Amino acid sequence: MAEPFPICHLDGGWLPLREARISPLDRSFLFGDGVYEVVPVFNGRPFRFTEHFDRLARSLAAVRMRDPHDRAAWRALVRELMARNGGGDMYVYVQVSRGAEYGRNHAPLPDVPPTVFAFCAPLPRPGAAQLADAVRVTLGPKSKSVLMQRKWGSPLVCNDGVTIAREFELADPEENLGAQML
Repeated sequence: MAEPFPICHLDGGWLPLREARISPLDRSFLFGDGVYEVVPVFNGRPFRFTEHFDRLARSLAAVRMRDPHDRAAWRALVRELMARNGGGDMYVYVQVSRGAEYGRNHAPLPDVPPTVFAFCAPLPRPGAAQLADAVRVTLGPKSKSVLMQRKWGSPLVCNDGVTIAREFELADPEENLGAQML
């Protein structure tokens, strides 16, 4: 795995990732009391930004944490993070924790500012071994090529690293792997 890019976001500031520090009393560290989201970025464009940040908002609501940013602020944060790290193909990792209080209390939940951390890293690309264990297939009327990865468990049909089918059916029944589109 490649090294992350050098600049991160932590609680409203921009700093070198190697200098970022989070309190050992942060509830995410002590209790796993946090939520994260990972967004792939292709050619400087976040993939399905709205869907990813809708899921982040649902996850935060599920653990009764308020979302520290509205959608426009999240978009600006991600855009700035990508720009400070050169853009291109990458993934953006966002972590929101309930924050840190002085002490270690289970309840009631503290009313402290959340910790917001984000960094990005190069988007992993399949290596020669993965590509050697994949089959190129064509799906749909636009003849879009995708890779079917078959090394671990059931085959996955992937397009740009995104699973678009768990299994599929070949015309030849002897080569049939089953069909179940996502």
